[in-house]
Amino acid sequence: MDSMNFTGRPEAAPSGTAAEVPAASRVLGAVGLLLAVLGTASVIAAGYGRGILPVGAGYFAAVLGTAAMLIHALRDGEIEMRRLYGALAVVLVVLALGAGLYPGEGDSGKVYGKYLLPWGIGLGFVGMLFFSAFLRHETIDPIRRYAQYFAMIVGVLLMVGSAVGGLIVPDFLVAKGLLLSLLGLGFVCIYLNVVDTSEGFGYRAVMGLGILGAVALALAVGRAIAPSVLYDGPSAIRTPLLTIDLWKVVARVFSILLCFGVMSLGLVKSLPVWFRTTAVVAGLAVAAVFVTGTIAKAMVNPPLPYLVPHGLILGGLGLIYLTVSTGILSESSFVVLARREFSAYFYSPIAYFVIIGMTFMGMVSFGFYLSELAAQPNIPEPIVSFYPAFTLVGAIVVIFIVPVLTMRLFSEERRTGTYEVLLTAPVQEWVVVLSKFFSCWLFFLLCWIPVGLFLLALALVGPVFDYRPVLSFYLTLACTGAGFIAMGTFFSSLTKNQIIAAVLTGAVMFFYLLTIIVRIVPFLGEGVKAALSKLSFLTLWQSSLNGELAVQTILVHLSLAVFWLFLTVKVLEIRKWS
Repeated sequence: MDSMNFTGRPEAAPSGTAAEVPAASRVLGAVGLLLAVLGTASVIAAGYGRGILPVGAGYFAAVLGTAAMLIHALRDGEIEMRRLYGALAVVLVVLALGAGLYPGEGDSGKVYGKYLLPWGIGLGFVGMLFFSAFLRHETIDPIRRYAQYFAMIVGVLLMVGSAVGGLIVPDFLVAKGLLLSLLGLGFVCIYLNVVDTSEGFGYRAVMGLGILGAVALALAVGRAIAPSVLYDGPSAIRTPLLTIDLWKVVARVFSILLCFGVMSLGLVKSLPVWFRTTAVVAGLAVAAVFVTGTIAKAMVNPPLPYLVPHGLILGGLGLIYLTVSTGILSESSFVVLARREFSAYFYSPIAYFVIIGMTFMGMVSFGFYLSELAAQPNIPEPIVSFYPAFTLVGAIVVIFIVPVLTMRLFSEERRTGTYEVLLTAPVQEWVVVLSKFFSCWLFFLLCWIPVGLFLLALALVGPVFDYRPVLSFYLTLACTGAGFIAMGTFFSSLTKNQIIAAVLTGAVMFFYLLTIIVRIVPFLGEGVKAALSKLSFLTLWQSSLNGELAVQTILVHLSLAVFWLFLTVKVLEIRKWS
């Protein structure tokens, strides 16, 4: 009778609750599949002189369809769907490998890697995105573990292979090696995102990433400096009259002492063993180079230039690897807060709107840029100085995106009531300010990556161009962007109204932009005109695109960044004790 209810019927178990079927995302995925197939078929058919759709429409349909399928892959975790997308990711990676290895016809016969750009890299990046969505939903332990190993192996091979290839053939780092390294880093980050990085193999993987970054950075600096020091020999510390230059001697001694300072990090027992060993070896090697170059001329033939662009690219990759490794492993208050702030951008739609908007701006600018090059095929170098996204169009866009990114830094904390908790936490004010500034500055630079990637396609559809002005532009952009972000951080600390903070930031940036016309204002003195011209970031951008680095103006913007951050710290101190 215990199993009988009052009606006399046997009791039944509760009915199972049916899982919610993501119908909308499946419809989106089906439409995306149709668009992707139609667009891909149109592009392939155009190569044989048969058009289903125009080539431009075919590319657009393929990209739009792939984006719709990716949204479906992220939202639909059903076993059939995730396995299909996992298989698709593996197929895309295999096709990317085939495209990179398949020989194509070149001027001197068969050329391996001819289709690496754009097909190999493009398929690899799309496969990485689908693989990330698959691994996010996969719960079966053996399959999940093998998928993690697959991501790790692919990432390590791409990163190490790109670094080794760049050391053997420096030109390989330009475009191909750089993109392969970033693709490998993406696969490694997928692996690190789904494993425990506090211990075991995950911890060693993060440490290995940091070691690879340190080695790449050391090799880039060493290869850029050592040959010149060994070739110049003792003449580097002499004047044109062959007398000893006291200041050059002081600089050389300071460099050697700095190397010994780096070596002294090996005595800090709280640091990891690998870091201490690397510091001792690197410091000793650089000190030996400087000492040898001071005593004798160790090289006969003049060295080839390496710093620009090969050293900058290899060193930049090493710095990125070190930053990712430190951001994952470090438990310092600055890194933890910066990691929290950087992640917060991706939990709000603002990040995606800004990235999509910057990508769209780059796409439109690139379209107009190609039309300009087609109309004027004999434009002298540097032809990138006419790229609209790097000129007035980009300057106007920056005036809008910087206030959008910075307005929430402190205003949101005050609006939600977490500002008081942040001030009472056992963290110094400058740590809070720098962590918010650094995370926002990194995201600002991330938004500009798609704009620059469009130029990689220029070699496929247009002439080979001088890429060094692009590197100088991004260096200048990073310095001026630091001043913009620091200013926005300050205005965000003044008010809890995000709109007011954004308007104040945008108004000052608009004033910066208007300083380009100060030279034609008649009633201003020459001193005032010279001072205001240093604030014109558009003029600074244009000079960097012409291959000129205006160091004094760059230092002005970096000094302004320090000034705004100092004011922000003082605002927090006043608020804390008032």
